[in-house]
Amino acid sequence: MEIVSRGNKVRDSLVSLGYARAKKTLGGAKGFVTKTYGQILSQDPEFYKLTRSLEILANPENFGGETRPVLSADDPILQYLR
Repeated sequence: MEIVSRGNKVRDSLVSLGYARAKKTLGGAKGFVTKTYGQILSQDPEFYKLTRSLEILANPENFGGETRPVLSADDPILQYLR
């Protein structure tokens, strides 16, 4: 029984170490992506406007959940799709 208990402790330690390393790696990757994305968007304001507009349209919560946006033919957001 003592061997099983030690095995469980070793397993738990390894899982904990793996989780901590994965979390650190993910945090670094998210930081890199955020920095790169920010650099790209700051270089092209029109691309930023397009990206932001599409993000707003793609999120149903911006329109009350199940509601879908309806745009008129002259809506400024459509300039990016022409």
